[in-house]
Amino acid sequence: ETRTEVLGLKSQVEASNVELETAKLDWEQKLRDSTEQLSCLERERKDLQDQVQKAEQKYQEEVKLHATDAKELGSAHERLTELDRSCLQLKHQVADLERETLRAREERK
Repeated sequence: ETRTEVLGLKSQVEASNVELETAKLDWEQKLRDSTEQLSCLERERKDLQDQVQKAEQKYQEEVKLHATDAKELGSAHERLTELDRSCLQLKHQVADLERETLRAREERK
């Protein structure tokens, strides 16, 4: 009977060792899978950070370009205003000269 008990216990120990080895292999596989998944996520995170950085740089460049465009537009508007004033002055001068020409012609008659 003791021998039977010993054999039974030995069988249980062997079964436990097999379960333990199986659990160890499963754990190692899960660790490898998790490590691989972590590496993949870290690469994705890095790629996203790069995309964000590029988008921020592009945004800043666009803001600078917009500011430059706004400044140039303001300058062009000022120049247009100056030209409008000059054109109006010239129109007045032309009108004045036309009146003087008419008056001079009338005086010659």
